[in-house]
Amino acid sequence: MAIEEPAEAGPALEATDASESVESAESSPVEAGAQAPASPPVTADTFGWDGWDGEVDSLPEPARGWAAPLQSHYTKQADQRIEQHTKDVSGLKELYEALLEGKTDPRVDTYAAQVKELEDKHTSLVGEWQGKYDTLESAYKQYQGNVEAAIDKEAEQYATWFKGQNPDVFSDERLATTFVALLEEGWEMESAATASRLPVAQLQAARQAKADGVPDSYALRLAGGAESPAAPRPGAKITSGATSPARSREQAMVPEKVEPTSFKDLRHQVARLALKRKG
Repeated sequence: MAIEEPAEAGPALEATDASESVESAESSPVEAGAQAPASPPVTADTFGWDGWDGEVDSLPEPARGWAAPLQSHYTKQADQRIEQHTKDVSGLKELYEALLEGKTDPRVDTYAAQVKELEDKHTSLVGEWQGKYDTLESAYKQYQGNVEAAIDKEAEQYATWFKGQNPDVFSDERLATTFVALLEEGWEMESAATASRLPVAQLQAARQAKADGVPDSYALRLAGGAESPAAPRPGAKITSGATSPARSREQAMVPEKVEPTSFKDLRHQVARLALKRKG
């Protein structure tokens, strides 16, 4: 015997599947929301600048903290420029009105006052520095006079002492002539006094060494060991009976007045003058 299936089985299954689909869609709203794309943040490139009313409150929230200080800064700067421009325009207006009425340029008095102020300041500074210069010059002249007086006094004392130590140089005509010649050749006073007492041969050797650039003391040491006079240079003329040989070319080039290069040289030079005054 054949078994018959229920006739309404198919539609019942279809209804069950539909209800399960509706329940599944209603039971997962979070998943549907998570899949929706978020709106991008507003940037300087995407902001609608053409429609902006210029107010800080109309800007996006993150930009308002920077916009308020910037607006205050540029507003203050603009106010200062407007104030200066207004001042300039007012000054030009006064100038034109004065010129149209035949009056003097009002800026002349202002500039004249500024020039007068600068001149007074310059005169005051010049007077101040002139006073300082006069004080320094007076102090320098006083110091210079004291130094010169001290040098002259020491030179006089040295000349007196030297004359007392070397009386023969001043009493003997031959020694005096040789001594003066040695001084003109650049010898120091004490060395010249010693060298003037040397025999002719040793004196010539000492002079030759001095002319070659040897110091006085070393020239005297060399002259002390000389046994015969040095050979005359070509062209030198020796006069019969002379107490000193002819001066070499190097000696002739020595200036008659030796410029002092140290305090010792200066003292000797002053002492020479003092001796000359003493005769």
